Amino acid sequence: MHSIDYGVVHAEVLADMQRYAVLAIEDEKKLVDRILKDNNDFKDKSVSRYQRTIRESKNRVKQLDGFLASLFEEKLQGNVSDMQFKRLAQNYKDEQTKLMADISTMEIELEECQRIQHDLGAWIERVKECITIDSLTRQIVVELIDRIEVSETYTVDGQPTIDLHIAYRFGVSSSVG
Repeated sequence: MHSIDYGVVHAEVLADMQRYAVLAIEDEKKLVDRILKDNNDFKDKSVSRYQRTIRESKNRVKQLDGFLASLFEEKLQGNVSDMQFKRLAQNYKDEQTKLMADISTMEIELEECQRIQHDLGAWIERVKECITIDSLTRQIVVELIDRIEVSETYTVDGQPTIDLHIAYRFGVSSSVG
């Protein structure tokens, strides 16, 4: 069993939050980049990448529609055999079906990515507010922190020591103590 004085936890967490607040105020982009880089859940989730891929896929679906129309015209003119028409038409339709499913999946992922970016922006704004606070409130802790871990006591140079690990939302973490 291990424990730590509330005042120590309060002071360490408040000081750490204020360090993040300074970083958020001085270089918000650096903090956002760090959060996105360090968190596997957010890697490769870019709104612009999703939007570009969705746009390209939708353009390909339209292009395939054009190919199918041209293929039908060629069939009517007798330039394409029944077997070629069926095979090519089926290939185009299969690709369209796959693209439509992919587009649907990417649109859901895009919405999630946009929600995450919004939530991260709100988190950063809340962190910035911590620059001026003198005391933590339950609301602040709940909004910004996932968990606080306290290590077992160990001895360093004859002094009892406890490590404190603060796991913030969005994968940000700090070890103090």
